[in-house]
Amino acid sequence: MSQKEFSGNVYYLDPNSTEASSATLTGGKYFHTVVNGVPAISITVRGGGMFEYVASVADDAAAAKYIDPLTGAPFADKDIFDDADHGAGFYERIATEQFSISLGKNQIVCGRFTKVSVAGSTNAELMAYTG
Repeated sequence: MSQKEFSGNVYYLDPNSTEASSATLTGGKYFHTVVNGVPAISITVRGGGMFEYVASVADDAAAAKYIDPLTGAPFADKDIFDDADHGAGFYERIATEQFSISLGKNQIVCGRFTKVSVAGSTNAELMAYTG
């Protein structure tokens, strides 16, 4: 079902800027990003409810970036992450962790993001809204 009335906040991040543009998102639980223009660009996002496929982790610091589905808390160490009860699979990132997403022309990404940023990229336009 489509939304009949726009009720969120709109953000424009200028990827043509010589400096990185970023926005701390407020006003809603969800954030949608649209890329207009020719090139693909990479955005950096932070927020909750984002899952990533992980085969293994290298150390305790890498393990602590993910939530243990058995406890609901971040992994305490690498040994717990790589034990028989866990192993390779999709893991939720903790909400304070940032990661990059590559977006192509006219591609949209949705999620519970709290921050989005983009480094300079010529001839692309990045807009975000919460709602």
